[in-house]
Amino acid sequence: MKRLMLAILVGLALTFVCLFLGRYLRLSGHGAMALNIFFPYSALVAFRFKDMWWLVSVLLFGQFPLYVALGAIVTAKRKRRFLIPLLVIIHAIAAVTALYLDHYGLKVHYI
Repeated sequence: MKRLMLAILVGLALTFVCLFLGRYLRLSGHGAMALNIFFPYSALVAFRFKDMWWLVSVLLFGQFPLYVALGAIVTAKRKRRFLIPLLVIIHAIAAVTALYLDHYGLKVHYI
């Protein structure tokens, strides 16, 4: 239980670091590209459902804690070797999709 709570706190810290970095890059003229890469699930929901700000917020603040919590729950080295690349591939596919949609005219409306 301690390990899971620590993992969630680390995930929240990582979320705020990525949010700050993405916001900084957005304000420096790079658009929403960094935010789409760091938080692709919330970007994809924001593309489709612009009025569901609460779902975008839940996905934004829950993504990295979920990643880190899954890594903490899976204790077997063999399973973790499968889980981490799977999460990276799923995240990369979502990020590329979000970048593609943003590039071709569907703008993200972050909070």
